Amino acid sequence: SKNKSKLRKAELLPIAGDTVSDVKSKLREAFLSHKVSDGEWLIPPSGDAVLKMLRKQGFLSGSGDREQLEAMKAYAAAKQLPSRKTRIGYISMIQAHTKKR
Repeated sequence: SKNKSKLRKAELLPIAGDTVSDVKSKLREAFLSHKVSDGEWLIPPSGDAVLKMLRKQGFLSGSGDREQLEAMKAYAAAKQLPSRKTRIGYISMIQAHTKKR
């Protein structure tokens, strides 16, 4: 994502082994730095429309986080879409897929 790219270029992307304090410090520096973003950060997409569509199409019946992620994975498999690592990744991909139709 663009946010991750900005953090990586500024060498402020948290890495495995960072303590909570390290992560807080890196993110604080990034959010306050005009060199990193000029105050412009992307907001993650809302999944409300995706979840509503998944319910309507029978992929989702519950409301738990795990159920939602499993429903998104099932939808992606049914539509032969690639797998994603995160919930936000699935939401973005499903939104893009439904807009193409």
